[in-house]
Amino acid sequence: MELHRGDKEVERGKEIVVLDASVVIKWLVDEKHTGAALRARDDYLAGKTDIWSTQLLPFEVLNALRYDQSYGLEELKTAAAALERYSLGLKPVLGELAEASGLGRRQVRGRPL
Repeated sequence: MELHRGDKEVERGKEIVVLDASVVIKWLVDEKHTGAALRARDDYLAGKTDIWSTQLLPFEVLNALRYDQSYGLEELKTAAAALERYSLGLKPVLGELAEASGLGRRQVRGRPL
């Protein structure tokens, strides 16, 4: 039986990693902790993990890159295309991502809402 990404048998047991824009920016710009960010990306590309973030992630990354002097319009277009090719699990801000990040416990400072 041939298995493909997205099959339940393949995805069972994968770790879900929730990333924000500050980590994904390190895939494109060499900064402190870039090595760890690249390892997270490489684990995802190898099929070891799934990456989730909010649907705002591409906008946040591209907005931050606008302020990097080494990124002109063409570099921003290339970065946007790269983000799209990654096919990250982009979730609504208050949907599954909220549950995965602990907000689904419906508590604030240890108290139930």
